[in-house]
Amino acid sequence: MNQKKLFRGLFYILGLLLLALGLTLNNKCGLGTSAMSTPAYFASLVWGVEFGDGMLVFYLLCVLVQLILKPRGEKLPVLAQILVCLVFTRVLNWMDRVVSIEPAQMGGKLLLLAAAILLTGIGVALNLNAKLIPNPGDGIIETLAQFFGKGKGITKNLFDLFCMTVTLVMGLVTGHFLWAVGIGTLLGVVGVGRVIAVFDRLCKPRLDWLTGLAPE
Repeated sequence: MNQKKLFRGLFYILGLLLLALGLTLNNKCGLGTSAMSTPAYFASLVWGVEFGDGMLVFYLLCVLVQLILKPRGEKLPVLAQILVCLVFTRVLNWMDRVVSIEPAQMGGKLLLLAAAILLTGIGVALNLNAKLIPNPGDGIIETLAQFFGKGKGITKNLFDLFCMTVTLVMGLVTGHFLWAVGIGTLLGVVGVGRVIAVFDRLCKPRLDWLTGLAPE
């Protein structure tokens, strides 16, 4: 039992690290960041805010919305997401400084984008399959889906659209139109979900057995 809990913790941490690396590479490819990250990335490009700091504000807003929408008995676990986002966004800032890959040619940009989508999808899948504290970005999707009685897939798509719309409005107001949204953003919306689906099909049974989450 202790070994299975250890595996859950290791997969959870690995998932967060891969997710952070995926988001970082997505930014470095220069084709637009992931949909949910566009407001924070816009702030980093236009106002010089560190990407991780922008994501911290975004995640704290996600936690606040969850606290408002969740029933009283389910609010306490949401607060644990604050610790997760504090650590995760510090890792984002660190990776943004140490990862210096910024290809100039389109071929290199597309390869880096593919790696970013792959790492992001695997990171999200590992994080969710560990069934521990969700990343606030995943937590807000689950909360909104439950509150409005919609599927997580359509809720994720609508929330991504909302984030991109907010970024586009920010761009129109400041005169920096489409600074954070690009072809990479749109490919990420489709690609990350497909990576998660394939990863779960190939690896989830084995992961569930290793972590003790497989049905009896």
